[in-house]
Amino acid sequence: MKSKKAITIGMSILVLIAAIFIVYFLFLRNDQGESDVKLIEMKLPVATQNIVMNIDELKVEASGGDDFLMIKGWAFKKNVKEKSRELYLVFKSINDTLIYETEKGNILRPGVTSHFKLDGGVDNHGFEGQILLKDFKDTTYRLGIIIKDETGQYFIMSGKEISFSNGSVMLNDLKPKNNRVSIPFLPSTLQIRYNFEKFDFSENKLNVSGWAFIEKMNADSLKTYIVLRNAKTLATYSVVVDTRKGVTSYFKNLGLNLDLSGFSCYIDGGSLEKGKYQVCIYIVRGSKAGFIYSHNFVEIVK
Repeated sequence: MKSKKAITIGMSILVLIAAIFIVYFLFLRNDQGESDVKLIEMKLPVATQNIVMNIDELKVEASGGDDFLMIKGWAFKKNVKEKSRELYLVFKSINDTLIYETEKGNILRPGVTSHFKLDGGVDNHGFEGQILLKDFKDTTYRLGIIIKDETGQYFIMSGKEISFSNGSVMLNDLKPKNNRVSIPFLPSTLQIRYNFEKFDFSENKLNVSGWAFIEKMNADSLKTYIVLRNAKTLATYSVVVDTRKGVTSYFKNLGLNLDLSGFSCYIDGGSLEKGKYQVCIYIVRGSKAGFIYSHNFVEIVK
């Protein structure tokens, strides 16, 4: 009789243990073994300078047989007052753009509020996410953030990039590349439309991005350059072409394909002679070219 009772108690204990494990693996462990972000199709908004962001932690973790990129940080819109938002993580490589909708994009970070003396009455600046490592096909990606709230969508590409190597990840500052070139200048006979959406200059380094195209021409096969010009020097720099389907949509009345009109350029002007330089755009297509002087200037100091 005692033996039968002991067996019954033992079976009950086993059932209870099994139930605990089921609850643990299905619920408590769910956010550790699965990605808590969602890869989505989304058109990048026009870049702004209205977001401040930082990455606090970035590492590769193994869970449930898969490797994940774990990312934590904070981001806020300047003069933020909106108490709810959606936050998206952007990873942009030469070949691909990955955009993730986060579930944990409103983590309380009152320390950020106090440090930046924000007076909008909100503290939900933190975010974190786990992303399947196999999503990343390239070795280097630049980081960006999209914040969407009741007032609109806001987007910024940071000055940080991540690089993958041997199962680990590194977070680095985006470094200027040796993109100064020597090219012949053709006579400027074509009209250029352009816009600088980002223009940051500090410590003799220029980070500029935007779009530019030649009137009445599709943007494919264009070669775009940023030129720093003064009375003595004409320094020419190649750009990275960015896909900008939004420009095509905005100028749809022109009937042009302007998807490849976007550009970004990061210039280290430390090798230039000190002085004030006007920032210009030079675009070439075949034997024709356009040159335009912007209203932007930089001053190289020594």
